Amino acid sequence: MKVAVMLRILSGKGLYMPHTYKRKLSLRSASIVCLLAVFFLMALVSDSRRIVEVARMIPSVPDEQITAKVSALSAEKQPNVIVLLSESFWDPTQLDVQFSRDPIPFFHSLRKTFSGGWMLSPQHGGGTANVEFEVLTGNAMRFLPKNTIAYESHVTHPIESLATILNGQGYVSTAISPAPHYLFNSTEVYKRLGFSQFISLEFFPRDYEGPYMADRAVVRQIIEKAAATEEPDFIFANTMENHYHYYPGKFKANTIEVKANLPGGSAGLLETLAQGLSGADRALQELVEYYAASKEPTVILFFGDHQPFLEKDYKVYREAGYLKEDDPEEWWKMFSTPFVIWDNFLPMNKQDLKMNASFLLPALLEHAKLPDTAYTKFLRELSKQTPVIPPDDAKSEIRTDEAALRQYKEFQEQMLSEAQTMAQKPNRPFVFGYADFRIDSASFERKSRLSGEGIITLTGKHFGLGSKVVINGQPLKTTWKSQDTVSAVVTSALVSASDPWSVHVVVEDDKEKEIARTPEFTFTR
Repeated sequence: MKVAVMLRILSGKGLYMPHTYKRKLSLRSASIVCLLAVFFLMALVSDSRRIVEVARMIPSVPDEQITAKVSALSAEKQPNVIVLLSESFWDPTQLDVQFSRDPIPFFHSLRKTFSGGWMLSPQHGGGTANVEFEVLTGNAMRFLPKNTIAYESHVTHPIESLATILNGQGYVSTAISPAPHYLFNSTEVYKRLGFSQFISLEFFPRDYEGPYMADRAVVRQIIEKAAATEEPDFIFANTMENHYHYYPGKFKANTIEVKANLPGGSAGLLETLAQGLSGADRALQELVEYYAASKEPTVILFFGDHQPFLEKDYKVYREAGYLKEDDPEEWWKMFSTPFVIWDNFLPMNKQDLKMNASFLLPALLEHAKLPDTAYTKFLRELSKQTPVIPPDDAKSEIRTDEAALRQYKEFQEQMLSEAQTMAQKPNRPFVFGYADFRIDSASFERKSRLSGEGIITLTGKHFGLGSKVVINGQPLKTTWKSQDTVSAVVTSALVSASDPWSVHVVVEDDKEKEIARTPEFTFTR
């Protein structure tokens, strides 16, 4: 949605380690290790200029503007709906240790005024795809086989989600992820969930913090996307900066010190975790401040997908005094994450909430005053009755309505059935990357007469870090400079070839598979 405060954006799924209630690691460990190595190497070659206009990009707003509301006329418009899943976001001040400063001060400040609380996640330490599944669809992992990755096993056809619900109300639905497009079949999954656009890692600018894409880069993609559309936006995004591991040296510097008598390197792990959480907190602040300064009604749901993995058998959680031996609240302590809902158009009505991840969907619709479907209405009514449904093997005193759970399971099976006819269809064609990915101009200069090589420089739109220049069908060694500029070394054979050249920029993933291509650009020297 075009915003009144139009800013120039100069911006550059999580890798998931499934970890179930039984804490069994996925067999995909080897693949994940390989992907971690890829991300680390990509970070080493990050563009040295990375985001030099940070201070000018997002307006600095006073504290009172964070709670200010848009005009009554603006408030009547459909609000932007932004859901930001923050990788391994958690409140480390729950631990019995002392931090030299609050790692997440902005989140804490929002929670003093805005509704939020704690969400019971189906995962610990990994398995983000399953958390996405619950939040976006309202379906529960408890009704699926253990060790299932729902995106791979159950999202095999179009199903109702928050995207399909909002599509029917005139929204443009976009998914953004700083992870490879193929992870958990994300491209096809987001299409089946009703999103009209998916922007994956390969289309991001080069802006790393440690081995992963910085959270600020995700926020800037959100802002840029919303600024480019006239319609109300629904944007779902996840982040990567705070992904496991938490080894010392992961970031350039840890600016938060942990004061605690912990064995081994546990204090160092917590300091790195605190640094990653601090990056997430700053990104949240950047997002909220942008919309606080705009005139567009907007609601933002920010939540942690699962708690950070702090070594086998919750080692650091135990050492830090958070988890006791045979703790009867282990099911809650190790599977709950914080969330907050910020908006700039509704009367203040702070609530302190606890709920299952699958109930965030109806809670968000209710908060934003958006219409229910039959399924979300059922979920909302169930969540009022039993907001927290413990896992079957939990040592919990919470009593659940077994008849209501059976009804929930039956409703979910109906919603996941291929025979289910969705009430709302996508309201526009699906776009992977950017529809306006293109070359606008080109220039050429000889590198040297001795080598016979040359340099071609291209300007255009949405050149991501996976971009590669191709001339007359020949891929060239390419240097990414910015989202609108790339250059490449032209071989002597091509220099000697007659004009015109057929020029493309293609986007490749880390497996060197082409996933996007600009229209042909004809260049005559």
